[in-house]
Amino acid sequence: MKLKRILGTVAISVLLTAPVMAHSIPQDAVNYIKEQYPKATIRFDSLIVLPDGTEYLPILPSIAQYNAGMGIKVSSPSVKDLKSKPDMVVFDNNFALLKIIKGKNDTRTVKNLKDYPIEIKTGMLPQELIVPHGLILPEELQGILGNLEIPLAPMASVLPTTPTTTNYAHPKSETPATNKMQKMDNPKKTVLDVDQPAILRGKRYLVTNLNSEYINIIPSYASDPKFTLRLESIPLDMAITTDEGFLLISKINNTNIDLVDIRHEEIIKKIDLEVQPNEILIAPDNKVAYITSLSDKSIFILDISNMRILQKIQVQGMPEKLALSNDNQKLLYYDKISSKLYCLELNGRFISTLVDTYPNASKFIYSNDKVYALLRQANELSIKDYTPPVFNGDEKAVKKAEAVRLKKEKDDIEARENRKNNSQLMGSTDNMDFSSADQKSDFEKSSTKTYKDRNTVMPLIVQNEEEGEQQQKIAVGTKPVDMIGYGSNLYILATQNKTIDIVDTASGKMVGSVKLPVRGFPKKITQVKNSNIALITNVADNSYVVFDLAAKRVVDVCNLSVPINNILIIQDL
Repeated sequence: MKLKRILGTVAISVLLTAPVMAHSIPQDAVNYIKEQYPKATIRFDSLIVLPDGTEYLPILPSIAQYNAGMGIKVSSPSVKDLKSKPDMVVFDNNFALLKIIKGKNDTRTVKNLKDYPIEIKTGMLPQELIVPHGLILPEELQGILGNLEIPLAPMASVLPTTPTTTNYAHPKSETPATNKMQKMDNPKKTVLDVDQPAILRGKRYLVTNLNSEYINIIPSYASDPKFTLRLESIPLDMAITTDEGFLLISKINNTNIDLVDIRHEEIIKKIDLEVQPNEILIAPDNKVAYITSLSDKSIFILDISNMRILQKIQVQGMPEKLALSNDNQKLLYYDKISSKLYCLELNGRFISTLVDTYPNASKFIYSNDKVYALLRQANELSIKDYTPPVFNGDEKAVKKAEAVRLKKEKDDIEARENRKNNSQLMGSTDNMDFSSADQKSDFEKSSTKTYKDRNTVMPLIVQNEEEGEQQQKIAVGTKPVDMIGYGSNLYILATQNKTIDIVDTASGKMVGSVKLPVRGFPKKITQVKNSNIALITNVADNSYVVFDLAAKRVVDVCNLSVPINNILIIQDL
């Protein structure tokens, strides 16, 4: 046991001196795995997942052999490369892999070897690893755990029904056991394959509503959920990464973003923003996600590679209705209070310019240097050519904006120092005179704002003279609420008319309108990825419309057993 502790201590000290990366796996190992399996996923927490779902635990070496290459030193069984998916492999640079295998009673383990190589015994699991659900390791591997809490068993090949440890496989603060998806009765087939577009076969829907705290996972052929996932409160918004590996969820009266591992069907991490998150937008390149907070008047930037907050941007007003430019370098955000639309450059300087004022806007698209704004009260589509002005930093407007930002940052620092000093003078907040518990809570939160102190920036708010100029207006159906682009057309959903209006962006003219065979209030259009099919969902009815964007026609109307506020369409497992 003393040897194990010493080896573990050595490994931890090596890890603490290693450079910080999105994951801990050496770059030559990453390159080797990608060469062997180009579609393999190296998850943000360093878990390795091959295309067929095979998972490997990476073992980081206590003493790395630099420039030693990725030849295989030892493996079980003996192999020349990863193509045959060995149970254990140690490379020449001392990096190692252990394959996860299924055990009894929904448990996971690794192959029990009589004598593990010294490179593995002295190695260490990545400390950012989110432990796979049900993982149990042999006692011989205790030294590789570090600070991870993983149950141990005398023999991994004969797993006990109940682990011989009180440690749960996941850190309780990260992933409570109740956050696993619950399987329902197998739903009956209600939609025949012949009635479905081919693109919808083998899909499943993630459905939320404003009536419950559940996410319902419904096969595309059925009306009833096959799985449900109960959240802590009613979901506000959700977004799926472009590889469909992870789901991000914001919830009412909750400061956490829930991170769901789609393949393992469970919440594996909670990302605390310390303020209420609202809208979530994942960039198409899958590098970052943008998360708004109306109450905090801010936009968070989340790094998808490690699921950590990169930056918090304090913006004008209450940001919502995000839209990205084609190159992902400019972000539109709409101030709910003033109805002003701003364009934020994402090149590190965070220069924000006013695009225009759009009263009662419901949706924005920013494509090919044009801003398309859907105006709910005016029943119009506004089209405006817009390229943000280029600033070199010497302009009078930029100097003024920099002075304003510096003054605001200085004022914020002084205010925090004053609060800190007052708190020290007064002692505990228990002795301070607050008119309410809420006021006391607000004071305590304002005294320790993590992101405010470390990762918050204020964009340069540069005034320009663009407001109100060069807008083309196109009349659309009554109460337009959503729109998507397909080809050269925009498809606009008008909730009161119950129509899809089609606008040709090349000519700027209405080219058609399709009546929807629905009751209630259609609210949202959701396109099936890389296809001509979209689903039109309804807040007052449990039905959805299958719409062919290319043929400009309704294909079918289908029913679900639950209301639909938000829907995502992903590949079934």
